[in-house]
Amino acid sequence: MDHVAMVLRVGNVDLGNAMHHFEVHREGNDVTGADVVLDPASLQDVIIDWINDVRILERQGATFVPQFTGLVRGVDMESDGLHIRLTSRKLALQEQRLGGGGTLNVTPVENIVSLLRGGGVAADEINIAGYTPGPIEAWEVTVPVDGIRLSAETEIGTVRLLPDSECPTLPMGLGPDTIRDVFNGADVWARVFVTASTAYEAELSGTDEIDLALAWLIARAHYSSALLPGGQLQHYERERGRSLATRRDVVLVHGLQTHRYSLRTPNTTPRPQLELDLQDLSVPQLPVTLSPQEREAVEAWRRAVQEPNSIAQTAALWEAVEFIVAGRTAPQTFSVVELDALRARAIEGLNERQSDRVLTVLEQLKGASLLSRLRQAAADDGVPVTEEEWVTLRRVRRVRNHFAHGARELPEASDLRIARAIVNRLIVQRVHKLATASR
Repeated sequence: MDHVAMVLRVGNVDLGNAMHHFEVHREGNDVTGADVVLDPASLQDVIIDWINDVRILERQGATFVPQFTGLVRGVDMESDGLHIRLTSRKLALQEQRLGGGGTLNVTPVENIVSLLRGGGVAADEINIAGYTPGPIEAWEVTVPVDGIRLSAETEIGTVRLLPDSECPTLPMGLGPDTIRDVFNGADVWARVFVTASTAYEAELSGTDEIDLALAWLIARAHYSSALLPGGQLQHYERERGRSLATRRDVVLVHGLQTHRYSLRTPNTTPRPQLELDLQDLSVPQLPVTLSPQEREAVEAWRRAVQEPNSIAQTAALWEAVEFIVAGRTAPQTFSVVELDALRARAIEGLNERQSDRVLTVLEQLKGASLLSRLRQAAADDGVPVTEEEWVTLRRVRRVRNHFAHGARELPEASDLRIARAIVNRLIVQRVHKLATASR
């Protein structure tokens, strides 16, 4: 193959000298896909994200003519190079088409308290004569999970994922058959152990840990950069980037000392199962040292994937960004002297009310902007982000801000896809840094 004549373009990155092989697949007159073999060394000095659109161009004279336009379906490391499986844009269209409970050994009063807490009443607002919560004990919290396939028990942080061969057993008489069927009908369950004084508190604490583990698992599965933190090439499957592990609306809680039980239902588009038997998702490991803000960043990123509309996705994405930069600083744009001079010039000739408003606005210049702090966080954590990607992030944020102030413009789906990948990269690389530091 004439490497100069053929160019593989992933997003805005050209890999002209990297292709060893190129083959197009057709059904009639329609191009349905293509196979490309690349030199792995060609990816070491560029920033590639497989979530981007892909084009194969052929040089014809002074111009390049598109021979294929599509998406990356999968990436495999083979002895003769990096095998890229491409598919047509039709795949994106296909992807888009795409109460109650019971208790055992729990007093009626504790059930009432649980109902009140579930209705939004704070613990310190409940005063029932003769009621004292407790005793404090270890609880086993188990929920059925969809979107995961595995054959052996797997740990994600403090959470254990159980396969069908280890299906939890529900005590006889616990809950109605409709809820029991929902619980028993899964193929995978998530389990965590917590300490609490009531079944309700155990449920809240346990599901919080499970939600974090599932959020991290999907964040890691969606990591689409060519290189893992540390520089290793990663196995890639586009289907894995569409996976979404979710827990069903059923929670089993079991007090290990008192044998109090609760089986409750505290309240989609078909998605592929996430194949957990592939060990590459264990890099990097989820450390136990995540700060509250880092935990919330992972959770917020997952909401950006799950939300049904683009504005909700954008809001969740920027919530993740705000948590990523929490506590981070960046060089200020203006010095104290420059700010003082700017204030003096800005309020010249204004009345008191106008001056107060201008000075309030100028106060925002004292600190670095959100995107400046995000850039600094990326630099501190060694996260590769191209200038084109920063432009995309700014564009998504601008649309979100304009929408919040009454504009009707919505973010482009392609921009959102790239923005999610960038924020995902920031989170996964941050987790890698924490995991490496804790060894």
